[in-house]
Amino acid sequence: MDGRIFEMNTLVAYMLPTDSKENARLEMQYLIVTALMGGKVYRAPLKKDPRRAPRRILDVGCGTGVWCLDMAEIFENARIIGMDIAQASRQWERIPENVTFVIGNMHKDPWNGPYDFIHTRFMLGTAPDFKTVVQQAYDNLEPGGWMESQELWPRSGCDDHTMPADFLLKEWEEYQNKVAMTSAPVRIADKLRRWFREVGFVDIHQEIYKIPINRWPRDSRLHLLGKLWCDQLCGGMSAFTMKYFTSDPLYWSPIEVEIYLAKVRAAIRDKNVHAYHRIFVVWGRKPTREEAAKRQAANSGSSNQKPATNSSL
Repeated sequence: MDGRIFEMNTLVAYMLPTDSKENARLEMQYLIVTALMGGKVYRAPLKKDPRRAPRRILDVGCGTGVWCLDMAEIFENARIIGMDIAQASRQWERIPENVTFVIGNMHKDPWNGPYDFIHTRFMLGTAPDFKTVVQQAYDNLEPGGWMESQELWPRSGCDDHTMPADFLLKEWEEYQNKVAMTSAPVRIADKLRRWFREVGFVDIHQEIYKIPINRWPRDSRLHLLGKLWCDQLCGGMSAFTMKYFTSDPLYWSPIEVEIYLAKVRAAIRDKNVHAYHRIFVVWGRKPTREEAAKRQAANSGSSNQKPATNSSL
């Protein structure tokens, strides 16, 4: 479509290309988010002591595989598996011996657990119900293992009232949300903590990072990150708009889409608008066997307890 390569072998039609141009954008996105998180590629409290460090790590929707390569350096004795609907298509000059990339559909194919750590990042628009992915991760973790999700909240925010009510990026985001709701929602970040709790995770934590949409911050670090975020957002906008907007229920023509996007890009680059996106990072731990047994016993005890009666009746 529009000269780009898309992957169709999914439960829902994956809305982004899987070509080299998109891979370059994803790698830039990865570097931006890592810098935003202070150079950290994960936030879960994983042990680095070889006796307690994770032995098997799974990255669901690994994209280019760059996160797996970074994790392989941090945990040299761990087996790192990256799973995606397409082969981690960036041809790395050297793949560490402890990294394996597999082609797999997270909805249809086995995850081949158990793992000590399962990671997802920017999975919006990939599942009709992302809670089922959280459940699948829980089921494929060792007791005591961790899951972490790093997710974009695709709705612009602004704290100083410089964003007008008719800001075109917000309009574009509402269009995107409307179309995505028919197949795979994109607004999942704010629900992650609740889903983690509902499937059984404990020790759940959440951090929210703000990334400026352009160079408006005076802070030099955020100024640079905002510029890079603007570049990757504007550069990828046609790719992750065309398939949405030319489909049900909008049915725009490709020319209509591009004319509209030119206006949206101009709005994004307006430094008078101090807007930002939010990135939610949520992590939680699967209970140990002992914790699970205690919870089961407590639940069993409460269900077997006879209701109190009033002896005077």
